[in-house]
Amino acid sequence: MIESMIQNSVGKSLREVRNRYGMNQEKLALKLGIKRQTISSYERGVTFPDIFTLIRIADVFNISLDELVGREYPPKPKEVPGRMPARRSAKDRWNRK
Repeated sequence: MIESMIQNSVGKSLREVRNRYGMNQEKLALKLGIKRQTISSYERGVTFPDIFTLIRIADVFNISLDELVGREYPPKPKEVPGRMPARRSAKDRWNRK
């Protein structure tokens, strides 16, 4: 289930990036040396590109892998309920600006 959510997320991000750059599936497929149907299956979440293909796609659009897969970086810190924030060291307390 999680795997299909990731595939759909990456596919959706790929489609958005490709459209933002005004590139159709055929042109992207030619740049990557793969079939147009493969791009379509990535975008529909049927299949998932391997890491090497993801890198090549990111390179085509001159974007990071994080942007390509829709990942927010740096990730927002998650608060754990009932947990105190990390304490600063004595050195940090003395070196405040």
